[in-house]
Amino acid sequence: MTKKGARTAPRVKVKCPCGVEFEVLKNRYDSGRGRRCSKACQYRYATRPSGLTYVLTKENPTSFKAGAVPWNKGTVGVMVAWNKGLRRDFIPPNAFKPGENLGPANVKWRGDKVHYFALHGWVGRHKTKTGSCSQCGETRYAEWSNISHEYRRDLDDYRELCKPCRTQYDRNSDNWGKASKWIKEGKR
Repeated sequence: MTKKGARTAPRVKVKCPCGVEFEVLKNRYDSGRGRRCSKACQYRYATRPSGLTYVLTKENPTSFKAGAVPWNKGTVGVMVAWNKGLRRDFIPPNAFKPGENLGPANVKWRGDKVHYFALHGWVGRHKTKTGSCSQCGETRYAEWSNISHEYRRDLDDYRELCKPCRTQYDRNSDNWGKASKWIKEGKR
């Protein structure tokens, strides 16, 4: 229903060669469009400039058919390790279930031979951040900083520092760049 006084575009009644009657905007019909009721009829009844007709050889093979069951139905969470044979450090799907297989019970546990990234992840799981720097006291994004620069599995050896304080603290130490050396050697 249109509002009172609203202008409506003029329409034309058209009959498709398949027998269906429909309405189309007059300017669309005058420009040579809107002569068929659907795309299927457009291809069925249209002719090329050479006089040949368009032929739809087949439908799109990738279109989803009604009633078809997806190939991955019911596999949510099952297909974790699709590339098991491609990686040498494969982690079993049950290695990191919440509350289970943590610490020494985990198949990937390395004890005191742990390196930079794994150690920082371990600290992040066992210590909670306050959101403020323990050196300057500013409330901003803070990172875990190793106090002794020995990277031991000791929670008391880590403190929370903001990025500028952590950079300054690490540069003033004798072990500056130790983590970078580990990364280059592949000891993540």
